[in-house]
Amino acid sequence: MLTAPAGMPLAVMAPVPQPSSSEMRENRRRDERLCRSAARHRTDLARLEAGPHALSRIAEYLWRGEGGCRKDPALAIAVLRFAIGDSALAFDDARIVAQLASYLKERSDFRDLAELNELQKILWVRGYSKGDLAPLWLGTEMRAFVARDDIWTFLSSPRPNGIWAWTEAVRFQALLDPLSPRYAPYEGVAIIEKGFDSDRWLRGARLLLEGAKDLPPDPVRAEALLMRAAPDKDEARLLLAETLVQRLASPDAAVRAAAINRFAAWSTAKEPGTIAIRAALLPALRAQLAAADRDEQRQAVGFLTQYALTDPGADHGALLRWADAALRRGDTADKVAGWRALVSLSDARIAGADRIMAEGFARAGGMVDRGPLRAEDLRRIVTSDDYPARATREKVEGVVDAEAIFSPDGRVLQVIVANAPPPVLADQVRKTVTRRLRLRPAPDRYVRARLAPIQFRVAACAAGTERTVAVAGALLVDSSFCSSPPPDLPIP
Repeated sequence: MLTAPAGMPLAVMAPVPQPSSSEMRENRRRDERLCRSAARHRTDLARLEAGPHALSRIAEYLWRGEGGCRKDPALAIAVLRFAIGDSALAFDDARIVAQLASYLKERSDFRDLAELNELQKILWVRGYSKGDLAPLWLGTEMRAFVARDDIWTFLSSPRPNGIWAWTEAVRFQALLDPLSPRYAPYEGVAIIEKGFDSDRWLRGARLLLEGAKDLPPDPVRAEALLMRAAPDKDEARLLLAETLVQRLASPDAAVRAAAINRFAAWSTAKEPGTIAIRAALLPALRAQLAAADRDEQRQAVGFLTQYALTDPGADHGALLRWADAALRRGDTADKVAGWRALVSLSDARIAGADRIMAEGFARAGGMVDRGPLRAEDLRRIVTSDDYPARATREKVEGVVDAEAIFSPDGRVLQVIVANAPPPVLADQVRKTVTRRLRLRPAPDRYVRARLAPIQFRVAACAAGTERTVAVAGALLVDSSFCSSPPPDLPIP
């Protein structure tokens, strides 16, 4: 069941100049004249020279007996009916339609029931169904009303931005409701494919998988919608798992590789659909470690490393054996892939990674200790711009003690944090140092260098406070961010 929004969206209005006292007196006299004119011409309201909004105001005065008008509820209703005209559906201002419906409901005359019921339904379809004006639907009454020619034309026509989403939702519901006279799943799926709603993508994919009236099954279109929904919807991943299994069983290596590329990117979460896809991918990726093409092997290493971080307790023997063999081979690309995998596995405390790394260092003649890198050496590597935004907001500070291991080409292979700083700061140092720090190449040798302490300090924002005392010899990374509350606004 669709529920209408609470009312029309509010527009931000510019301040309206207040009328002068003389203008207010003139407006009141004009309204009084219009009331008397309405009373004289109650059988011929076409003689009233006023627009819909003026008539709405006069109707309110007549209903309440205010504004110099004698109380006359019947005339108030007649004035509103005249203002709205023949079609409440086409009338521009839904508020005046709601005013008429409210008066009919308050009058409680059984002769008004049919008109009131119609007005309540029209207000609903226009997205203006508030409180006690919401219609009561019986059985299939809503489906029949939405399917009515004039209502369907209204729903299918361009609407103002404020109610477009509502009218589009009503129309969309009817297109995909098998019991609706306007049931047209082919058109509904076409709307889904043009949209950006993951729930609708999933719904459209199911229709395309199962088929419906005038909509034959189309697995290709269904898969396209499921792939769009998969990053956010695990149910979509679960539906895709069977397709993945079929692709991985293909004798065509290109089909298998394309399937791995397409499905592996978002298969590290822990929902059932992701677990099903990962279970299908793991055997294929392990088999790919023995592929004739080294590029395929390295692709599998990247995905298996990613999965290892998701599930450190699983069996990672095949990945560790490949990394060990890669370090023993002379192929540079294989060595780089092997070291990257081992560093990630070592940081995740996966058993066997540290041993293979130590053996690799030993085969290269051991580790060369370069000596410490001072704060001056790191000043351009880690700067105040690298203070993590979240740590700044949460006023997290601390000191990171670390050492870096460099590969023979001078690039950082691993950053090992020796103390226990806040994780957000440790991660920032690992990423920044790995990306920026370089040493002069030392062919066939791995180099260890201890980094100067890197101290992150938040700003001293409050009056009379000072920054945390600096650690001797540390590189200072000082935040200058101060969050201040908005100033108090003067009371007029």
